[in-house]
Amino acid sequence: MHSYGAVPFVRIVIPFAAGILIYALWQIHVSPLLLAITLAFTIILQRYLKSNSRRLFRNLPWIGVGLNLCLLFTGNQFAYFKADINRADHFLRDSSEHGNAIVTLLEPPVEKDHSYKALVSVMYISGDDSSSSVRGRAIIYFSKDTAASHLRYGDMVMIPHRFTAVAPPLNPDEFDYRKYLWYQEIYATEFVKSGDWIKIRAKQGNRLLTLSFWLRDKCREAFQKYIPADREEAVMEALVVGYRDGMSQEVQQAYANAGVVHILAVSGLHVGILYLVFDRMLFFMRRRKNWKRWQSFFIVVLIWLFAFVTGLSGSVIRAATMFSLIALGKNWNRSANSFNTIAASAFLILLWNPFLLMDVGFQLSYAAVISISAFVPYMNWWMTRETRLGDSLWRTTSMSLAAQTGTLPLTLFYFKQFPVLFLLANIVVIPLSGVLLVGGMILAIFQWTGMLAAYLGIAIAKLCWLMNAFILFISAIPVSVIHIVSFTWWEAALMLAVIALLTQYFLYHRRIYFYSSLLCLCILCISSSVTRIVQQISSHVTVYAFRGSSTLELNNSVNGLLLTDSSVIADMWRMKYLRQHNQWNGISNLAMVGWSNNQSKEFQFNGRSSFFTDGPYFQFKDYRIVRITRPLPTHIASRRLKLDAVIISGNPDITMSQLLKCYDPAQIILDGSNKFYRTKKWIHELDTLRIPCHDVMKDGAWLVDL
Repeated sequence: MHSYGAVPFVRIVIPFAAGILIYALWQIHVSPLLLAITLAFTIILQRYLKSNSRRLFRNLPWIGVGLNLCLLFTGNQFAYFKADINRADHFLRDSSEHGNAIVTLLEPPVEKDHSYKALVSVMYISGDDSSSSVRGRAIIYFSKDTAASHLRYGDMVMIPHRFTAVAPPLNPDEFDYRKYLWYQEIYATEFVKSGDWIKIRAKQGNRLLTLSFWLRDKCREAFQKYIPADREEAVMEALVVGYRDGMSQEVQQAYANAGVVHILAVSGLHVGILYLVFDRMLFFMRRRKNWKRWQSFFIVVLIWLFAFVTGLSGSVIRAATMFSLIALGKNWNRSANSFNTIAASAFLILLWNPFLLMDVGFQLSYAAVISISAFVPYMNWWMTRETRLGDSLWRTTSMSLAAQTGTLPLTLFYFKQFPVLFLLANIVVIPLSGVLLVGGMILAIFQWTGMLAAYLGIAIAKLCWLMNAFILFISAIPVSVIHIVSFTWWEAALMLAVIALLTQYFLYHRRIYFYSSLLCLCILCISSSVTRIVQQISSHVTVYAFRGSSTLELNNSVNGLLLTDSSVIADMWRMKYLRQHNQWNGISNLAMVGWSNNQSKEFQFNGRSSFFTDGPYFQFKDYRIVRITRPLPTHIASRRLKLDAVIISGNPDITMSQLLKCYDPAQIILDGSNKFYRTKKWIHELDTLRIPCHDVMKDGAWLVDL
C-alpha cells in the first residue's frame, strides 16, 4: 500500500468530486465569492505561517482544510456552470409560447416502435416578430415515416416550438427518467408529427463525428450482412460498437442475471481487453529501452481509434482516457502509482464533464478498476500456478473477484440483486468476449473481402451463439440471482466501509480495523432487519398511474393482490416494473386478477380474510372503496354510503354532483383510463365543491398506508 502523500491526484479528486455531488444531488450552488474568500484566507495564512517553521508545522491541518474547501467549492462551480439550464440564453428561458425552433441533430436517430428518437441541439427560437439565438439540448421524437428515416447526424431541422419539460416519475420506485436526463443536461422533449418539420440543411455537424458515426454504421452493416442470426448480430453490435437498441429484453435480463451485463456496454472492460491485446502485439518494442515510450504512444493511438469507431460515446471516452494514462504512466515513469494515475484520469474527465460523476457506468468502472488495482497484486500470491492455462484462469478469477467486491455496494444499491454465479460466468465469458471483440473488429475491417468475411462471420456467429447459450443456461438456474428487498445509500456506504476496513485489517493486522468493520456490519444488519420488520407489518392501497388503464393494488406483508386491465398484463415493461417494485418492497406473492373476474370474491392474506369484493365495491381491512366505471343509476338512495375512497375509471359519463348524491367519500381518485377533457371538467367541479381529488396522471400514483 502507498501513503496518502504519494497520491496527490487522489487528494485532489476527492474534495473536487464532493463539490460536484453537492450541486448534482441537491442543486446547492456555493457563491464564487465564498471560494475567493476561502482561497485568499488560505494563501494569507500560509504566507503568514511560512516565516516560522514550527508554527507552520502546527497549523498545517488548517491550511489543508482551506485547500480542500477550495477544491470542493471549485468542483461545485464547475458543476453549476456546466449545467446549460443556468445560462440566460437557454431555450427553456425563452418566453415565446408559439413559433418555431431550429435544431441540429447531435447523433443519428434511433428507431423506436412508433417513432425516431434524436438528441438535438436547439440553435434558434423564432416568433412572429423576432428570432433569438439560444442554446441547450433536447430529445425529439419524430413520427415514423419515410422522411424521418432519412434524417442523419448534423441535419438542421425546423420544428414547432412546443418543448415540454421532462416529467418526474409518477409511480413509486419507477425509474427517474427526468433525473437521468438532467445529468446529461437534457431538460425537455417534444413529439413532432409528420409534416410538422422541415429539413433546412444537411450534414452540418462536426466532420470528425460524422466520420465516426459513418464508421460505426459500417461496422453494424458488416454484422448485419455476415452474421445470420438476429440474436447474435444484436449481441455483436452491443459488444463491439455499443449499439444495444436491437437487443431483446430477455437477452439483456439474462446477461444481468448472470452478472456479465458489463460486456454489453462498450466501456472499461472492452478497452482493457484491447489494451492487453495491443500490449502483446507490440511486445517487441519493450525489448529496447528507447522504444518503450513509442509502444505507449501506439497503444494510446489504437485505443482512441477504437473509441472513434464506436461513436465516441461518454463511456468509451472515459475508458480510453483512463487506459491512456495507465499506458503512458507504465512506460514513461516506472515508479508511477496506479491509484494516482486512476485519480488523474478521473480528474481530467470531471473537468471535461462534471456530471459524468453521476453516471452509473462511471461509478462502476472506477470502482472496478480501483478494486482490481488494490486486490489483484495480493491475490496473485494466493495460488501457485504451474501452467499458462492455470495462470490465465487464476488471473481471470482474481480480477472478477476483485471487481465484484469493489462494485458490490453499487450493484446492490442500483440493481437490488446479486448474481451468485458471476464468477463462473465471467471465467467463461470474459475470454470469449475478448475473442469476439477482436474478431468483430477484424470482420468490420475485412468486410470487403467477400468470401473471407462470410466464413469469419459464420465462425463469429457460432462462437457468439455458444456464449449466449451459456449465459441463458446460467441465468435459468433458480439460485443464479439473489434479489435484495431494499438497499439504501447509507447501507451501501456501510458495506463499502466494511470492505475497506477488512482490507486494512488483512494488510496491517490492526484490531481497530477489525472491530470497526464488525461495528459497521452490525449497524448494516440492524438497518436491514428494521426495514424488513416495517415491511412485514405494513399494508398499502395503491392506484398506479398507467395511461389508458386502471390498476389497483392491495398488499399486506409479503402478499399482494393486483386488479388491472388485460392491456397491463400484456405489457412487458409495465409488468417488469410492477414485479420489480413489489420485489423491492418485500412482496413475494403477487396475485393478478382482471377487473372482469373480481365479482363477489374473498381473498386471504396470511391465512386471514382481509380483502372482499362485490362488484364495484372493495374492502381491504377497514378501508372501503368503490370503483365507478359507468353512469350512476337514476334512483338515489335515501342515505349516502360513506366510503374512504371513490375511484373513477373508464371515462364514465357522470357529474360529481350525481356522485356525491350517492356517496360520501373522503377522497376521489381519477385513474389513468379517463380522458383528459373529462378529467379536467371533474377536477374543476370538485374544486368548486371543495372535495379532495387526486388525478394520478398529474399528481402521480395514489398510495395509502394502512
